[in-house]
Amino acid sequence: MASPEEIGPNPSNAGLVASPPSSYSSSYSSTVLDWATKTHDQFAWLLLGDSKRKIMKFLVEGDRTADGIASILNMNVSAVRKHMEALRKCNLVSYRFERATLGRPKKIYSITDQGRNLLSQKYDVFLASLLGKMSSLNRDFAMEVMESLANDIAKDLKEALPKRKRVLRRQEKLEQLVEVLNEIGFSARLEKTEDGKSPRIVRTNCAVLKVAKTHPDLVCKVFDTTFLRAFLGREDVSMVESMGCGARHCVHLV
Repeated sequence: MASPEEIGPNPSNAGLVASPPSSYSSSYSSTVLDWATKTHDQFAWLLLGDSKRKIMKFLVEGDRTADGIASILNMNVSAVRKHMEALRKCNLVSYRFERATLGRPKKIYSITDQGRNLLSQKYDVFLASLLGKMSSLNRDFAMEVMESLANDIAKDLKEALPKRKRVLRRQEKLEQLVEVLNEIGFSARLEKTEDGKSPRIVRTNCAVLKVAKTHPDLVCKVFDTTFLRAFLGREDVSMVESMGCGARHCVHLV
């Protein structure tokens, strides 16, 4: 069976596209992170995303400019600035201007006390322990909790996203979902299957991999799939592969 092609602008792809319009990107990053830090602080570190976590860990060692961070972490300067702005809006980093010997004043970034507190937490360890305890006491109850949590998070995230004046089409909902997944560190993309009828979401990274490998049934089969169904408002979402179960990617038919 041939590997699926990434969805592109070709009309034969039934209107599906691989990446969301640029108008989405500017608002989603800060929206998702702000929601995480304000409404679900216990999961904020897990939902932060790899790039923002690296930046915050680096800032603990000392204040830096965006150029300095980009150079050390081998990242694009404009990408670093976008991450910084999202972190600043959530009060995880701050900045000040310092006069330079020549040229314009330099913008220096610092981690805030709230950011340091978030860094000091080990939520993946806590969550894995909590799931293990709940599952050992009452497995059905643990599954109900994860389903309820997935539905609540999907609902909260959708309400936090920029409002649209019309009902979103299926394609646009998929675009939203992929963008949200990318912002919280799941490295998602949209692909089409060989028959071209069933799009699928492929993720090459898992922001909660340690927990998923410890409890793949609760995290992957229950929480993850329920979240996708609730966000899209569709029941015909099924998991095909999961990194928590040992696969190289997480794949859901949507």
